Amino acid sequence: MSLVELSDPSQLFWLSGFVFVVVVAIQGVLSLVALFGRQRLQSRLAREQLQLLKNQVTQTAALYQTQIDMKRSIWSGLRKFRIVKKQSEARDVVSFHLKPEDGGALPGYYPGQFLTFQVWPHKGGKSVTRCYSLSSSPRETDHYRVTIKRIGAGVDGKPGLVSNYFIDSLNEGDTVDVRSPAGHFFLDESRPGPVVLIGGGVGITPVFSMLSVLATASVPRDTWFFHGVKNGDQHLWKESLTNLAAAREHIRLHVCYSQPNPDDREGIDYHHRGHVDIDLLKQLLPSNNFDFFICGPAAMMNSLVTNLLQWGVPEGRIHVETFNPASTRRAEGSSASKRKVRFLRSGKGGTWPDDGQTLLSIAESLKIPMDSGCQVGHCGACKTVLKQGEVTYQTEPSSPPEPGTVLACIALPKTDLEVDA
Repeated sequence: MSLVELSDPSQLFWLSGFVFVVVVAIQGVLSLVALFGRQRLQSRLAREQLQLLKNQVTQTAALYQTQIDMKRSIWSGLRKFRIVKKQSEARDVVSFHLKPEDGGALPGYYPGQFLTFQVWPHKGGKSVTRCYSLSSSPRETDHYRVTIKRIGAGVDGKPGLVSNYFIDSLNEGDTVDVRSPAGHFFLDESRPGPVVLIGGGVGITPVFSMLSVLATASVPRDTWFFHGVKNGDQHLWKESLTNLAAAREHIRLHVCYSQPNPDDREGIDYHHRGHVDIDLLKQLLPSNNFDFFICGPAAMMNSLVTNLLQWGVPEGRIHVETFNPASTRRAEGSSASKRKVRFLRSGKGGTWPDDGQTLLSIAESLKIPMDSGCQVGHCGACKTVLKQGEVTYQTEPSSPPEPGTVLACIALPKTDLEVDA
């Protein structure tokens, strides 16, 4: 067709109409492609949402069954467990795998909870009570595992009595007396939302149990895991942590060495030089919108809790665990110095000092014998009859004592007190 022919108005009209039809057809095809694409996307999203709902239902049903099993197989009092495996984990850190001597079922537990042990470190002497976090996964239903660090000499020159007894004197085949899993510091698997797990030193034990559950959850939760230690000699479960993080996109691992050894390699053995502190969290976390679970030395915990609150993290989203009486406690301000306490059997008493001392501390300062164990309100060994008065607690007890009794290790006075000691 020549330029002359295109000058014909009828042919120009025909050509314009043809182009219009082609454009409309192309637009129609593109619209259909887009429609089919949207339908495929909506179908895929619907399938993913359905699978997510199925996973949530499955997880909820499993959690419900776990709660039923826990109630069914829980035991009261002490139960004998045999040490079936004793394993060195790091310098002065040893794990003990335990199975019930009676061969009965083991109740489940929530990741982060602990076991309470009653042991006799000195033959013919008094029993001593201590609590140790379960470091295994609740998914491991045939045994419990606790991981214990040897405690060296403190300011009083005495090493940790029970930790040294476990590591030096107990071996595979020996038995120990154990109370059922307990504790308020645990991960609620039914709650959605991102979490930050922080373990300082051997304080990694309860948060490692939480991580093991989060790693296998049917509904993934964004998880940041921080582990702070001195150097590679104290780096617990290094290979397991690395493998968990490498295999799962929702887990982000950050290890801090405060004093690396010469052969510790930054970027390979650890990620950051220094401590797990608020500056590191602000640098790495996309926001403060997390549930924080923290267990470790007193200095680390006190600093992190204070700074997280200042960062705007609600107190209800900061969860801490300690088996050290000097660690984080939110003592209630009170006019304790105006309170008086009388120990009836010993005939001693005095005015409460305004320095946060507990009833147990006052008894010890007056040289009044009083049983104690964990000293943080977990084990119940310090339970004392309260004859008169009221107390408040520095931390919430794992199990509230019976009416008329108090847990001396965490008790502060609300009124003048009289106790049977």
